[in-house]
This record gives sequence, C-alpha cells and structure tokens, in this order.
Amino acid sequence: MDMATKEANEMLLRGKEALEMAGNMKRECKLTALDSLQSLYEMFMALALQMIKDQLNTLQRGFAQKICKAYRTVSLTSALVISSPLPLDLRIKEAFSVYQTRKQGTLDYLPPGREFENCVNHLDQPHPSKLVKLV
Repeated sequence: MDMATKEANEMLLRGKEALEMAGNMKRECKLTALDSLQSLYEMFMALALQMIKDQLNTLQRGFAQKICKAYRTVSLTSALVISSPLPLDLRIKEAFSVYQTRKQGTLDYLPPGREFENCVNHLDQPHPSKLVKLV
C-alpha cells in the first residue's frame, strides 16, 4: 500500500474508535457516522485506483505512440489499436488471476475458456527421440 492508502486506513480506524468511545451518542447517530466514514473510505480507495489506472495509461501511451510512430496528439486508444499491445490494466488483471490460480490451485479465478498449464515431472514426459518420427 502507498502512503495515502495507509493514511486513509488509519484515519478510518481512528474515526471508528472515536465513535465507539463516545458513550452518550445515540445509537442511530453512531451508525450513521460509521456508515459515512466507510463510504468516504470506499470513495478514496476508488479514487486512488483511478489515479493508478491513469498513471498506467500515461506510461503506456508513450510506448504505444512510439511503436506505431504516431504524433503525440494521437489518443491512447487509437495508438493501442494500431500497435496492438494488451492494455496494462488488463495485463495486470490477467497476471493476478494466474497468480491466484497458482496460489489456490483451482481454476475459479481464470476467465471462461482459458486453460492453465500444469507442471509435468520430467520423468513423466516421453523421451524426445520418441516424439520425432524419422522417415
């Protein structure tokens, strides 16, 4: 986690502790304040994710423009279509799903229609001379 995320998490925890320590507040008022704190935290996390996605897009845009030899006024989407790399946010999601699949050992995290390569022991593989047919 970056510093802003840690600070937001600490502020949320401090706010919750302060509300729990206040004994003379009505229960409904406490619940409303806790809900608003939680929604503020979720909004901050969504904003932080959008900022990270924008930074990834900025980074990828320059490379995509150089690959397709376009001017800097060309948009990210058109540069990606012409240069045909996978967008970084989708690449990160794919890498995360592969990581989760390896970690959990189940295929629940892979998109439908995708297969996962399993490691095969070298003793279970056929000898290379038996794979090639000599005429």
